[in-house]
Amino acid sequence: MTPEWIIVIEQVQSHYVDQYANWVEAQMQREGPNSPEVAFQLQSESALFGNLARVDFVQNASGRSEVVPFWPDYALNFEPVSGQMGEAQIHIEPFVWSQAVITIEGARWEGVVLDPWFNDWFGLESGREAQAAPGQPGGMIHSVSISEDSLHVDFGSAPPECLIELVELAERGGASRLAISNDSAGEEAAGRKS
Repeated sequence: MTPEWIIVIEQVQSHYVDQYANWVEAQMQREGPNSPEVAFQLQSESALFGNLARVDFVQNASGRSEVVPFWPDYALNFEPVSGQMGEAQIHIEPFVWSQAVITIEGARWEGVVLDPWFNDWFGLESGREAQAAPGQPGGMIHSVSISEDSLHVDFGSAPPECLIELVELAERGGASRLAISNDSAGEEAAGRKS
């Protein structure tokens, strides 16, 4: 039987990515050429993992490129759930797939080997970008920033397995408890609440 916390992750992902895919389809109808999930590398140091980020959409019209952010019309609301992954307890509160905060106790994210996970899900080594159908989301994360015990992740169009693998990595890295919640700072910066 699938644990309830995994079912919740699947529902949150589907709820967000379905809206995102429909939005991308509508954006592709605009004057272009246009592209979803365009990767950028920042030239100066930033809080972003690898100084890399993907933007939701780039519209190219009249010789100008414009980054167009996606904001879901509504967020999935659910009662908090708890569960277990190996030795780690997991607690999930309502969150938006693009504004997740994963906090761990008993370990630090710097001690968790994130490079292979990031490189795979960002599309650096997996070829996800090349595998995506033109004008369609490609199953990739958009950004990750790290602090001592918190990871802020825009999961973009990544499948639920992306977050489940991250939970497994944290547990193997010594986390005794993981909490998944929403990045309220991201909501405030966007000028909206879920």
